[in-house]
Amino acid sequence: MVKEVDLSQVYIEAAYHDHTLQLASEIVTRNQSGNVWLIGGSVFRRIVSALYGTPMAIGTDYDFIVENPITPQLPSEWKTELNHYGNTKLIGPSIDGASQIKIDYIPITNISSIIRRGLSPTVENLLTGTPLTIQSIAYHLNSQTVVGDIGMASIRSRLVAVNDVQEATDYASKKNLSLTDLVTRMSSSLGFTAQSP
Repeated sequence: MVKEVDLSQVYIEAAYHDHTLQLASEIVTRNQSGNVWLIGGSVFRRIVSALYGTPMAIGTDYDFIVENPITPQLPSEWKTELNHYGNTKLIGPSIDGASQIKIDYIPITNISSIIRRGLSPTVENLLTGTPLTIQSIAYHLNSQTVVGDIGMASIRSRLVAVNDVQEATDYASKKNLSLTDLVTRMSSSLGFTAQSP
């Protein structure tokens, strides 16, 4: 039964053979001190695909949250630039003919929902401020565990809903979508049910 499945183990098994993800994780862990979390579709899409057999394009673009960022020291074939939020983006070579590896290297102190709500920079506060419930999940590299009760419940119930109205509204606006369309598109891409905002 899906409700009893250890999602940390599901994620670890699903990510085990992804050499691009392993390289990205190594680059990030070498360039920080403290806790590191992988967030976004790279986490929830792998779990959904493994649990429900839903075909997913995972990609080579990763979002890492770092507790204590440092100036990245990268191999010579890597470069840095700023993403649209002003955070460092690490760009690596293509691997096995795939797209370039792109890593958003995000200090937890720069999370817009945490800043907007005036909260302490913690992963718990990050997860309560994601646009959608399915996005309220992270893989903690230090402990090798999946965290985020809201995101895990979304996966287990196969339901996508708005998690933080302001963040969801801003996210939908950037994609030129209504809030309803944002929820519907995400749920459809996963084979889940959409809960109307």
